Amino acid sequence: MLNGGSLPFEYRKSGPATDIALKEIKSLYSELFDVNYIYKDAGSQCSENGFGAIAADVYYSNRIDVFIGPGCSFGVDVIGRLASSWNLPVITPVGTNADLADKNNFPTLTRLSFSMNKFSQMYLSIFRRYNWTDVTIIHDVIHSFFIIVGDSLMVALQYAGINVERISFDSSQNDDTGIVLKQASLRSRVFIVSCSGDTFREMMLIANQLGMTTGEYVFIIISLFNGDSLGDFSWRRHDSLDKLAAIAFDSVLMVKLRRPTSDSFMEFERDIKTRASTHYNYTLEDLEANPFITSVYEAFMIYAKVANETISNGGDLRDGRAVTQKLWNREFRGLDGSFKIDNNGDRNTDFSLLDLDGTSVEYKVVANYFGLDGKLVFNDSIEIHWPNNRGPPLNRPYCGYDGNDPRIIDGSNSGHGASGLLSFISTCFDDNMEIKIKNKMAKLTLVTTKHLFELFLHRNQRRENDIRSNWWRIETEDILIRKFISRSIHSIMSEFSLSKSVDKHSSTSNDDGLLENTAIYKVSRVIQL
Repeated sequence: MLNGGSLPFEYRKSGPATDIALKEIKSLYSELFDVNYIYKDAGSQCSENGFGAIAADVYYSNRIDVFIGPGCSFGVDVIGRLASSWNLPVITPVGTNADLADKNNFPTLTRLSFSMNKFSQMYLSIFRRYNWTDVTIIHDVIHSFFIIVGDSLMVALQYAGINVERISFDSSQNDDTGIVLKQASLRSRVFIVSCSGDTFREMMLIANQLGMTTGEYVFIIISLFNGDSLGDFSWRRHDSLDKLAAIAFDSVLMVKLRRPTSDSFMEFERDIKTRASTHYNYTLEDLEANPFITSVYEAFMIYAKVANETISNGGDLRDGRAVTQKLWNREFRGLDGSFKIDNNGDRNTDFSLLDLDGTSVEYKVVANYFGLDGKLVFNDSIEIHWPNNRGPPLNRPYCGYDGNDPRIIDGSNSGHGASGLLSFISTCFDDNMEIKIKNKMAKLTLVTTKHLFELFLHRNQRRENDIRSNWWRIETEDILIRKFISRSIHSIMSEFSLSKSVDKHSSTSNDDGLLENTAIYKVSRVIQL
């Protein structure tokens, strides 16, 4: 086990849990077997170096039956492969790396803490609820945990069918997180972030400057537990930027390991703090007994239970694969009720989803993910406070990630005419751009109305001018009067029946309509007189 440093499972923090477990095991099983515990100091740094030599020394020098630990994923990788060849079980309280889930390579490995595979199940439950399928993982590289998050979630989410990309940065080199955010915005609106608390606050302040905290984006940060080595993930630093930070953090959701609430856990936590102070010269008074410490205790307890079953049934404790199978796909009693180790040897972990309360501006649990059931259960009394009450961000903006790929919005969503266009604009641009475009459209509408009114006046004036121009009047000297014979059918029939001759040239009678005076203007008959 690592000793010293800031990792949450190092020996000064996990040693008290070991002492409590050994005391209980002796109380429960002393008549059947005794426990000889060997502690090996692996230094303070989490790396592959040294773990293999330590494991080999213990294996060949002592007749051991099981490895409890290490916590460091790199160390678990080394010892897990060696233990497989030696056929010895390995129970790690941590070992979160996703690669360790491949039990073809680690057939005797059992993991009691969260794994990134289980973490991904929590994320997938959130993504399914809000139809988010395009995700970007943004992580720092200065801490092994941040790298593990990036590597592991990338693999797990890709396997689940999420369209995921990863962007890393180095805060120790003052990498520009603004550039990182702009790059991420070109492909998604949902960001999983893994970095220290101070770095995250700086990132959110930059996001606020870039206009990314109005509700179009969501930032999901991983904070394992209060007092972890990752830092303070609150917005408050009691400085001049607190007000802006509080606004920016309205776009943040936080994922944490669910904190147990049972009486047995509270008693365990008090005992841990007392032992850490009196036996390990380490103060845990203001800190929580984190889940890794709890898992150290539970690792000893579940192995003792299986060892008791194996010995009672005449089995061989040194048959690591047989012992391991007794641990897998099974429920055990823990400090906070029952927990299950799945058929792949990984614990089904519980997580909490937190959001800033709109009134107190403090993080509140809005949902819990229960690993035993694989369900995300939302709090009936506390809802997520989305920025500007816009609701959850769309997976993909209507105009695309870069604003140059507009969708066709149907009439039911956008309306018709100018109101529909304004609705379309409101989905495609940020608030400032939306106001500018609406103002431009208002001016354009005013100008267009003015031009139409002027056109109407011009046409009306032209019509009146045409009327006043007398173009339709005809001068009398331009009219010719001609006489035309126009014999009606009645007249002709009368002429035949009476055998009556008519002097066509002298008659001026119009009784039968035979003679007409007609006005002619430019060869056209105009009017009858």
